[in-house]
Amino acid sequence: LNVLFEIAQQVNLNKNYGEYNALMNFLTRTGMNLFDLINIHENNFQNALDQIYGETNTNTFKDVLIKLRRDYSLSSNKKGKHTIRYILLNLREETLEFVLPNTFDKYCLSDDLYITSRCYPFEKKPFISNLAGRKTSKGNIKDILEITNGSAEFDTVRPYLTIESMIRETGELYFDIDSVASREAIKKYNSSLDQWECSNGFMINEENGFLSIASYETTTIFILNKLLKFSKISNRGQRESNLRYLKQCNINFEDPLKKVALQKLFVNSQVMLIYGAAGTGKTTLINYISNMMNQSKKLFLTKTHTALQNLERRIENPGLDSDFISIDSFTKTITLTDYDIVFVDECSTIDNRTMKRLLEKIDESTLLVLAGDIYQIESIDFGNWFYYAKDIIKTDGANVELLNTWRTDKKELKGLWDEVRKIQPIITEKLAIDGPFSADIGEEIFVSQDEDEIVLCLNYDGKFGLNNMNLYFQNANTKSEVYTWAEWTFKVGDPVIFLDTKRSPILYNNLKGRIVDISKRDSAILFTLDIDTILTERQCRNESFEFVDVTDRGTRIRLEVIASDDESAPEEERFKTIIPFQIAYAVSIHKAQGLEYNSVKIIIPSYNAEKISHSIFYTAITRAKEKLKIFWSAETMKAIVESFDKEKIGQRTLKFIEKKLE
Repeated sequence: LNVLFEIAQQVNLNKNYGEYNALMNFLTRTGMNLFDLINIHENNFQNALDQIYGETNTNTFKDVLIKLRRDYSLSSNKKGKHTIRYILLNLREETLEFVLPNTFDKYCLSDDLYITSRCYPFEKKPFISNLAGRKTSKGNIKDILEITNGSAEFDTVRPYLTIESMIRETGELYFDIDSVASREAIKKYNSSLDQWECSNGFMINEENGFLSIASYETTTIFILNKLLKFSKISNRGQRESNLRYLKQCNINFEDPLKKVALQKLFVNSQVMLIYGAAGTGKTTLINYISNMMNQSKKLFLTKTHTALQNLERRIENPGLDSDFISIDSFTKTITLTDYDIVFVDECSTIDNRTMKRLLEKIDESTLLVLAGDIYQIESIDFGNWFYYAKDIIKTDGANVELLNTWRTDKKELKGLWDEVRKIQPIITEKLAIDGPFSADIGEEIFVSQDEDEIVLCLNYDGKFGLNNMNLYFQNANTKSEVYTWAEWTFKVGDPVIFLDTKRSPILYNNLKGRIVDISKRDSAILFTLDIDTILTERQCRNESFEFVDVTDRGTRIRLEVIASDDESAPEEERFKTIIPFQIAYAVSIHKAQGLEYNSVKIIIPSYNAEKISHSIFYTAITRAKEKLKIFWSAETMKAIVESFDKEKIGQRTLKFIEKKLE
């Protein structure tokens, strides 16, 4: 709330003011939010102000509320209206965080508002443009209708929204005009765009009876054209250098495909694309290449911090001249360092716009290694470049597919993964017979099969959501008394996953562990945990936790969490108030990406069937090393497996792209 008022009016506010409490009490009592408050009838608005400020000593908030109502009501034409109204309707920290100017974007939307200029597209076309940092055009249409009352505008942009929805559902870029809208509707939409919107790709193009959105098409073509050019740049002497290194390195290659990849590395191409299923050793090959290019200045990029930490742990000797950065941070930097080679991991999670920005920033002579799995959970924003690059980049040595799975030696698991990955016709038979991997939802869910076990859920809430599953399994843990801290409950024996890396970078995101002892006093709670990583006493010496001992599976540490609401305390002390892990009898499928367990149980009730895409299902089943069981009904299994065929990305787009790249 304080940040909101700084946006609207440069004032310093204190949440301890009586008027703050009066406002909060009024909103709680009436069930209203700030959006409702500034939109009520004038008489009701004045009555509300009288109720709130009748007995307060200050009225700082009152002046701001009057300003918000005057300048950003539905009838207002003031710049920033849509942004302010959306914020009022969705007043959350994460919404406010991205609308403020920052180091990378210091310009404001207007002189009256402390809001980033990146909100301009949302102001112009809120139905098709996202608010800065949010996905407002992807599933928040009701909110947009409420802040704009723009049903007529919604009808105008409907062709764009229809194509965008079809792109997300199918991965295609081109659609028959008859499946979208009439030519008149498309012409009306295009005519509504201003020069800025046209130049930024919002136009709907038509070619031979097929429609595409300009920005989606041009970005895809740009990326693939750039990679195609890189793939045609050879390097004389590289083959001999590679062979000389392989003779000297003494690597015992279990996978011959990796050795062949190193033999051909950068011989005929400046880029290497590495494709492979979970557990095939993509990161291992990246490590080999990094060691091979030991004199080069290297940059390692991933989309998520979890993946970045994983990569940083797995690269044995990156060299002094190397950097590990999230791709979003790198593409936002203004001053750039020249790198000899750039590694990008988990490419399927990197959307087209981000990849385009990366290729625009790196030098033409930079070597590229791009690794990922097109069948795992895809990017949140639209990203098809890595999928199509597999068929576009054909230079010998530029396109490597790893086929041997090292995560498991179970023949039945490997067979199921391969069948699902390729969407082959006997997936149902593999699920029902081979494991068997399928079972009805019932008590078997709660029978432990292995100490290293996880339950995967799609949702947090509901009967079979992970919150309920964690509660059930924790209640079933009768070997420990209950310890409470704030709103959390813990027991000795609880499995955990670390989340917050601010406490220590070596307690990395998704690090697995188990609570082995708990002691508590009024001002602190002390956890002793066995974590699944090997640390030394020296490594832990300057950390905010204590090294206890080495265990069979990793390290035992002791970690204290303190109670404090002192906002003036040093940052290091404030970090100690945060519990850096969560209970993990069950986790979400999305959170599980990058994790592996001996035993994996997946719960898919019938009401979740439509939410299980091929990539989500494939990601879930490939978390298992030894045992896998999917709890669902036969009808749900049939519906999900049949949906995979409908998801297959067709070849229409590939044919269009190939023609445009000629």
